[in-house]
Amino acid sequence: MSIFSRNNPFISNVCAPASSRARVYWLAGLLALWMAGAVVCEEQGSAGPAATSTASGGGRRYEGGDASRDSVSDGLGGYPIHGFLSTRYRGRWTNGQEDNDTYATLGLDLGNSDKHWATFHFLGRSAWDIDGNKDRTGFYVFDSIDDTYDDNITARLYHAYVDVHQIPFVEIVRAGRQSDAETPVTAYFDGGRIETEDLTFLGLKFGVYGGIPVHLFESSSENDLLGGTYGQIKPWGGGRFRGDWMHLEDKNGLTGAEHQNDLFGVSGWQDMTRYFQLYVNHTRLDEESRDIFARGTIQVPQWDFKSQLSYYELLTSQRDLVIELDPYFASNFELFPYYQVRWLVSKGIGEHFIAEGGLDVRRVWNDRDIGNFNREFDRYFATLSTIDFPLEGSSVSVTGDLWDSPQRDINSIGFDFSHQFTKKFKASLGTYYSLFKYDFLGNQERDDLRTYYVKLTYKLTRHLKVTAGYEFEDDAPDEYHELKVTVQWSF
Repeated sequence: MSIFSRNNPFISNVCAPASSRARVYWLAGLLALWMAGAVVCEEQGSAGPAATSTASGGGRRYEGGDASRDSVSDGLGGYPIHGFLSTRYRGRWTNGQEDNDTYATLGLDLGNSDKHWATFHFLGRSAWDIDGNKDRTGFYVFDSIDDTYDDNITARLYHAYVDVHQIPFVEIVRAGRQSDAETPVTAYFDGGRIETEDLTFLGLKFGVYGGIPVHLFESSSENDLLGGTYGQIKPWGGGRFRGDWMHLEDKNGLTGAEHQNDLFGVSGWQDMTRYFQLYVNHTRLDEESRDIFARGTIQVPQWDFKSQLSYYELLTSQRDLVIELDPYFASNFELFPYYQVRWLVSKGIGEHFIAEGGLDVRRVWNDRDIGNFNREFDRYFATLSTIDFPLEGSSVSVTGDLWDSPQRDINSIGFDFSHQFTKKFKASLGTYYSLFKYDFLGNQERDDLRTYYVKLTYKLTRHLKVTAGYEFEDDAPDEYHELKVTVQWSF
């Protein structure tokens, strides 16, 4: 019998509804196991001669990693390995209901694109529902998509691809599970992608990709297809233009309807001056214009000044389409046309102060279309932050908000205080307000929320970090508590 079997008496007992004391015992035990394993790996990684290697791995860097850190392993056949292993406990509870889960996330980069003909990237996550599956017929506030599976342990593969290098006139050859955020909507698929180098002095390049779209929570990919091509040119200094065509096919798992959509996109980037950049994007869905987006950014480093103004407009209603174009239709139904304007400005004042402000304005074109997940509001805010003030190693930020919506007007104050006690230990605490907070996977919208939090970070070693955080949400008359503890090993 597997130790993870639900019939195992040990698992059955410890996964029973936990008291506060049991939660603490569980947390302490998990932390001890995680930290012991990570410390052993840390010692093994730093003991050998590879600890002084300066080879850098190909691919991306991860949050919390250090791009200049030493390699802790020569990897396979001299291929350097970089990445991280993160393990996290999350406990949530309210009004007699609770949920306890653990997660493990592994990211790997194998090889160096400057030295090796091929490199490999991997990102995956596993989850363990400590409480066991929630076989409930009524409402459960902590419903999770992981609770819909037969087993308490689930796994998700986010990325796993190979890049081939040193091919003439080709910049990217990639095969496997991958994503591309520069396409009109993010292309996430199992398949291949090829992109040329700049072929002329005008920066002309082309790319093509295709495969089976990845829908992490679908049981079948039958009749699903994703593919496209794009071209890019740099006709003059500071200018870049890109044209895209995407073809998507998807069989809706709920309705059984089969959809085919073609999405066309045109994007442009232009450095207007040394300090001003402009970006515009427009997409068409089949025979109709879908949306437009424009963003202007002014940045003057010597003045410690930055300002950004953006505009987005959804031009046509998003109905039952392929999942990449409207992933929430099954639960939230039609998304009606709206526009949103956002302005941000930041200015440093002396050595210790930063002043920031801005506004966020959202309007639905037809008042009859206002509803859950499609709101109208104005938000105006201003933030004053300090660096190394009032104490060296301290930072303070105070934010004032004015929320103006058709239902009500609300003023709020939020703050954050952080202090770096030592090179290894940092603590933060604060509070913020949300007029609307969305949980699309849970198909919930909560409003008028005040959140309080505290966060502690301690670096046990150069590569090993522990973070603990607690959040309290006041959603009168309900109260929500969340405890997170993360151990991350970067290598």
